[in-house]
Amino acid sequence: LRGRLCESIAWVPEGGSAKCLGVPIGNDFDAERWWKKKLDSLRDKTRRWGGLYRASFFGRNLVVQAMYFGSLRYWLYSLPMSKAITTRIQAEADILLWSKQPDLDAVPVRFRRFVAGPTAIGPRTRGGLNVMDWESHVHAFSAHWMLRYVHPGEASWKNIADTRLFTDAKGKDTFPGLG
Repeated sequence: LRGRLCESIAWVPEGGSAKCLGVPIGNDFDAERWWKKKLDSLRDKTRRWGGLYRASFFGRNLVVQAMYFGSLRYWLYSLPMSKAITTRIQAEADILLWSKQPDLDAVPVRFRRFVAGPTAIGPRTRGGLNVMDWESHVHAFSAHWMLRYVHPGEASWKNIADTRLFTDAKGKDTFPGLG
């Protein structure tokens, strides 16, 4: 029975990945390459937003937050994002928001903000435009994981994190007496 069970399983090759709930997992998984591929796919979708230049700034902001940032947000719960990818996402969002002819393929794209970047991020009640800062958003997701970790309650993933954080390479507790 054991031999037949193993033959029926499609094993993922080393360096490859399998998907669980849409999230790729695997040994030596290259998250950077995965994010680049995801951004290229999203760039293809933005080509279909041909009338975006006719929308008001607030309309563009809604589209960017819902369609552009929203297409990436799900994976922040499970995949690390590098500074380079974070910067690229913000740069492309800025093009979609501020450019007269938003085209992510036209490099370099020049645009002029009519409000300074930090001011644009602020709330409308204080003179801002409610533009989302993607880097802050990514950091908030990371902080959320820490809050979930320190929240009282049992979860299997917390046990795995405890083992990774508080056990050395030889399997010895690095902080004996905490458990």
